[in-house]
Amino acid sequence: MATPNKLLFITEADTVELLKWPDVIACLAAAYAAPDEAAAVPPRVVARKEGAWLRVLAAMSSGKHMGAKIIARARTPQLSYLMPLWDRDTAELVCLLDAKHIT
Repeated sequence: MATPNKLLFITEADTVELLKWPDVIACLAAAYAAPDEAAAVPPRVVARKEGAWLRVLAAMSSGKHMGAKIIARARTPQLSYLMPLWDRDTAELVCLLDAKHIT
């Protein structure tokens, strides 16, 4: 039996400290330039009720992971951003990323 990975949690402060914007922009440009199957990047889903909403965008990468971008808007209005990533081979949750500075 495979040994499970330790779940990585990347905080908002971690992203501010670690991300280098030229690298992020280059990575995003490469991702958007690569053609992909429509089924790998389906349209977003938005659930709404009483002034709050939850938006989910899912994607299958050509690499080792699959993930989603989840944006929550409260009635106040406050926003919160989360990106969970899973291992494509095992479906193991490997990362939870506070995505405020990425989204």
